[in-house]
Amino acid sequence: MGSVLLPDVSGIQNFDISDSTGLSARWKRWLRAFQLFAAGKGVTDVDQKYALLLHTAGMNVQDIFFTLPEGAGEGAYEKAVSALDAYFTPLSNAPYERSIFRSMIQSSSETIEQYITRLRQRADTCDFGNQNAIDERIRDQIIDKCLSHHLRRKLLEKGRTLTLANVRSIAKAMEDSERQAKSIEGQGQVNMIQSKGKGQALLSRNTAEQLGVLQLVHSVSEPGTIKDKYPECFTGVGKLKSFQLQIPIDPDVEPVIQPMRRVPFNLRDKLGKKLDELLDLDIIEHVNEPSQWVSPVVVVPKRSGDDIRLCVDMRQANTAVKRVRHPIPTIDELLQDMNSSKVFSKLDVTWAYHQIELKPESREITTFVTHKGLFRYKRLMFGISCAPELYQNIMQQVLQGCEGVHNIMDDIIVHASNQVEHDKCLENVVRVLRDKGITLKQ
Repeated sequence: MGSVLLPDVSGIQNFDISDSTGLSARWKRWLRAFQLFAAGKGVTDVDQKYALLLHTAGMNVQDIFFTLPEGAGEGAYEKAVSALDAYFTPLSNAPYERSIFRSMIQSSSETIEQYITRLRQRADTCDFGNQNAIDERIRDQIIDKCLSHHLRRKLLEKGRTLTLANVRSIAKAMEDSERQAKSIEGQGQVNMIQSKGKGQALLSRNTAEQLGVLQLVHSVSEPGTIKDKYPECFTGVGKLKSFQLQIPIDPDVEPVIQPMRRVPFNLRDKLGKKLDELLDLDIIEHVNEPSQWVSPVVVVPKRSGDDIRLCVDMRQANTAVKRVRHPIPTIDELLQDMNSSKVFSKLDVTWAYHQIELKPESREITTFVTHKGLFRYKRLMFGISCAPELYQNIMQQVLQGCEGVHNIMDDIIVHASNQVEHDKCLENVVRVLRDKGITLKQ
């Protein structure tokens, strides 16, 4: 008689039914994690999947399940999921969730687009109904709790014709005009009094800058000839030539497969475009086979509202990443080295981490899940705990032998005592970066 090798389920915790708060939403997330786990382990047999579901859910869920009426569906697994869904879903405390929703106020650092995203995430637990009903609730909450009195009046003028899409367009136009007005109004004349007294100043420089009383203007000249001479160094996202990075991973740490986190519908298209962009740039790749590591993503709208920031939650994966010790210079150390310099240039590396290619065996730990499937990074990424030290060490090796240059992460500072020496050092640095395949921001 042949034996069946059951998959290791240590990466999935039993479902906790002791806390009734948000029980319905937590059950949906747990079930999604289990389905992803089963798919990753290649479990397709219906009876085995049924047994695995009840085993990983835990004894408390089993005690409940065997008292429930049979659920709808064709196989044992579908009937079990249907029965448990019917049991846990009604236990969602909708009045409590709606109370939390109604108390949500726009924060001072939050754009309307970011506020809408936060409201939509909470609305998923409130049982408001279909998408139109959710949009109406979000619209009303913005009118009631937005910070701008002017925006509130504008929205109320629309009356019954106001939709959430109208709210977005009106708010974005007002936020853009407000930023432009502040930029224009900030340029004015200032009455100045020079005090020659020996007493201590009432305002320090830092305080004056924070209050907007003092604005420092630096003399900056743009070295256009460098861009003209080395245009390939200022185009696209480069890749360090003849180098692949090995991420130090502890093999004794048990891999973890985490569930997908729901992305609000209004951000899904932007997430899809971001994934396509990273694929086109050869920064990420599709994962078409089971992966031992899977991390969720967090999608954060940028303040402009036109783009997003894709972040992979690497907290679980980082438990297996070994710490690497490479010193990163402090500002004080750099100032000491540049004490005699008078001419400076600062170069910014384009998408710095993404210009460092990973070895194939180091890519699996970067695997992440989205509504479009599994992907993994082919380049170094933000979120890996040892990435700053690794990148600092790589760039120091790249720039080794160049005079008058220091780097802190992706910021490269070229300095010299006079313009001639500075220009010579700057051209040498850009030439070295070009030869190594590294590109800079324009």
